[in-house]
Amino acid sequence: MYKVLIVDDSYADAEGMSSLFPWKDWNCEIIGTASNGLTGYKMAIELKPDIILTDISMPVKDGLEMAKMIRLELDNVFFIFMSCFPSFDYAQSALKLQAFSYLLKPIKLEELYDAIIKIDKQIKRAADSELLNKKLLAQFHENSEILLENYLLNTLLGTIPSFSQANLFNIDKHAKYSMLIFNIEHTDENNPYLMLLHLKELCKQRFNNIYTINFETNKLVVLMRNFQASLSNSIIDIQKSFHAEFNNNVSVYVNEDGIEFTKIPDYFQKSIHLISNNLFEQSNQIIQLNEEALDEYATNTYIDIAMLHKELFDLLSKNKNVETFLDKYYTLTPHNSTYLKTISYMILCIINMYLMEQNHSLSTVFNNDENIWDKISSFHTVAGIRQWLFNLISAVLVFLDTAKADDKSIIIVKNIEKYINTHYSSYTALQDSASYQHISLNYANSLFKKHKNKTIFEYLVSCRINHAKEMLHNSNMRISEISAACGYSSNTYFSTAFKQCEGITPMQYREKIKKEEQ
Repeated sequence: MYKVLIVDDSYADAEGMSSLFPWKDWNCEIIGTASNGLTGYKMAIELKPDIILTDISMPVKDGLEMAKMIRLELDNVFFIFMSCFPSFDYAQSALKLQAFSYLLKPIKLEELYDAIIKIDKQIKRAADSELLNKKLLAQFHENSEILLENYLLNTLLGTIPSFSQANLFNIDKHAKYSMLIFNIEHTDENNPYLMLLHLKELCKQRFNNIYTINFETNKLVVLMRNFQASLSNSIIDIQKSFHAEFNNNVSVYVNEDGIEFTKIPDYFQKSIHLISNNLFEQSNQIIQLNEEALDEYATNTYIDIAMLHKELFDLLSKNKNVETFLDKYYTLTPHNSTYLKTISYMILCIINMYLMEQNHSLSTVFNNDENIWDKISSFHTVAGIRQWLFNLISAVLVFLDTAKADDKSIIIVKNIEKYINTHYSSYTALQDSASYQHISLNYANSLFKKHKNKTIFEYLVSCRINHAKEMLHNSNMRISEISAACGYSSNTYFSTAFKQCEGITPMQYREKIKKEEQ
């Protein structure tokens, strides 16, 4: 219950308001009365009321002075000011003190009740908002590891508009980081992610204060803030352990110079470009990649990741022409196989990111997304990979259109249920449940049948009979009254419908319930 403090220098008014108004019915209790602003202030600090109902003109300290003092110490208190005079200055001062209401004496019950109801709604809204914030924060912490890796992956790809979100994950964006890129040479076709998971655990065992990001199906990126002593020895241990587990080799590309967080995307894209061109033929190597090495091995083929990301998101969200998009990246100029594979991997990554934002993924569009990633390596011509991507993007667009249509139909079905649950007693509830959404009854019925496996009429009858059963059980209403209350114009029609659902007449049902309760 809400705690209410009454402050009024008129004993009769204070006692009258305390005893004559139905406070318990309003979910309130009077915790005290005071005859002046100073006493009211002291009682408020001690009792911490939710609502203070106070006169303005009082001895010692008036209501406005008291409210100013209380506001300095109590935030969550609502003031309802009272006055015998409709003074503009009083009202203006009350508003500056965030008064919730300003009432003229004598206080009318309905005006005070309206003020209490408004306060109740605001308190509940604030409580709901706080609860929602707590739930969102809990979900964030629960999924923080996944969200962190997703944020870092977007950072590597250069697809985040700013680095401000780094603060959410306690990432020091002003620090410098070493970067290690582990490249698994031969992935397991049946379960490539098992190798990445094992490699990630090996890194966490041997390095401190690191961030790990899965990239493609065979690369693990490690960002390391603090310098690690004997880094090469730790990497060699990881390579040996990995080989012992999977009989497979891992080459590691290392930069220990220290990269500013904001420059990581540029460095990473240059590194991936270099690795994709297979400039190093040795197996199971540790390769130093500083800025000088990257500049030396840089090629003329460059992919603008940010532009690619924007164009793909526009294509998927606005259903733009797939041919136009593919023409830009696959037919304007000749490119080597490394470029084709790199940009194709990027396109798949960005498509998957878009689907994840819509609560889907490539695996929900296609039964086995692992084959999709592996498929890219099997193409040897521009025409082949271009046609494959055309088919894939077209399939994703069809999937998204279908998902949107399903979402809309689900909303319609929920609205129908909500309408019937509220208006089941109306004789026209069946037709109105569709017409208020500006659709035909036949169309509404087909959607309802698809999602609920029953017709709207069947749902309406079930709803009416359930309410009728409650009335038969919990009231002394006559059968004819219950029939009308449930939307039936005829007692005979009501009894027939009831018996079809329950196997007995309404009267027999009432007698049965009475016997069971005896």
